[in-house]
Amino acid sequence: MNSFWRYLFFAVLLFVAAIAFIAVRNWDTVSLAWENASALQEGGAEAESIQTPDDLVAYLGRHPEKASFAVVRPSGDVIDTVRATTKRSLHRLPATVLLAGASQAIAQGTLQAGERIAVTDIGRFALPGLTTAGHERMVDSLTTSGGIRNDSLALEDVLYAIHTFENLAAADWLMMRLGEDRSAALPEQLGLSSSMPPLPYSTTYLSWMTDAEQRDAEEAVPPFLGTDGTDYRRNVFGRARRLARDDSMRSAVTSALSTRGTDLSVRRQRAYALAALPEGTALDYARLMASIRTGTDAGWERMRSILETPVAGSPADTLIAGRTVRERSSPVQRVYTDPSPRVVANVAGAHPGILTLAGYVRTEGETSPRVVVLMMHDLPMAVFYQLAQTGIDKGLFLELLLDAEATERLAGALRGTAGRTAAR
Repeated sequence: MNSFWRYLFFAVLLFVAAIAFIAVRNWDTVSLAWENASALQEGGAEAESIQTPDDLVAYLGRHPEKASFAVVRPSGDVIDTVRATTKRSLHRLPATVLLAGASQAIAQGTLQAGERIAVTDIGRFALPGLTTAGHERMVDSLTTSGGIRNDSLALEDVLYAIHTFENLAAADWLMMRLGEDRSAALPEQLGLSSSMPPLPYSTTYLSWMTDAEQRDAEEAVPPFLGTDGTDYRRNVFGRARRLARDDSMRSAVTSALSTRGTDLSVRRQRAYALAALPEGTALDYARLMASIRTGTDAGWERMRSILETPVAGSPADTLIAGRTVRERSSPVQRVYTDPSPRVVANVAGAHPGILTLAGYVRTEGETSPRVVVLMMHDLPMAVFYQLAQTGIDKGLFLELLLDAEATERLAGALRGTAGRTAAR
């Protein structure tokens, strides 16, 4: 019996030693997992309290500095705004600027919708764990449908893929095709006076990884990594041009990402996003969406064909951004101003700590047509993941699109004056 316990003791000791050895050999991975697990507790109590769209309104009312909100008429005239001219770091909305610029270029004849683009050229910007997922979705879907033939697809399909499949690699390719200077001019061309142009996603992420290797983990990340926005943009575009043509660089980057990932915790991803993603304002993007909704030339018509999705059924069960949102925010069924949506156009972006929603609906009757943009900024990680996983933010956004009273309630909560009625 004594021998049994002795053998058991040594077995346990060897097991613990093996675990310790593995942990030490993989300390970076273990510490990153620990840091991410800790981050998911950030704001945990408030995250638990957010179970409905009304709960999210209450949360934003307690933290109004985290939100920007704009509601405009299809003409672009303002219905209501709260911090709508505050510049926020944006993850996906700048791709709408890119698509609008490319759509206008096709309408003007400087780009050809039917031009065949090699899938491998787009794939140069598809990096493991960063920009691969949307690219793979595009390839799988368009190969099945016949959109991809002989390893190529039409330019107009590239535009659809950027929105429909969130193909960030395709967005990077399109930025390179337009060129750095032409991409930089898009906000002014489209009337976004206070917003920055899009940046290549793949090399933006690579710039964060390079900076993180040289910066203490506890050190704050300075705006644009210590440079001004123009220099940072030049650096990111320069890396993107190299990624497109330098096989050795791409091979090294792909190998590093495949073996160890980005080595950025979710908190560091949030810090870098807040410091270095393109900035924009809710009012700029609301007016851009209004132009898309009402524009009469071929460029705006193409944008509508990219963004708009026909819907069936009631607003209580509407497909938004690939997720079914069921309205359950109160025991009493909502009574919507416009009860029969026919078309939804929306652009939803999510990055650790950042959520952005912009869009409009077309409804039967259109008694109160409007465009809505809601930006949520620097969210605690538990709150961010609660919203990202449940779609409660999209449930609230559906209310805002369909119900004028919902927009008034949110604006009042953000101002701390819930009883105030917004201008109609």
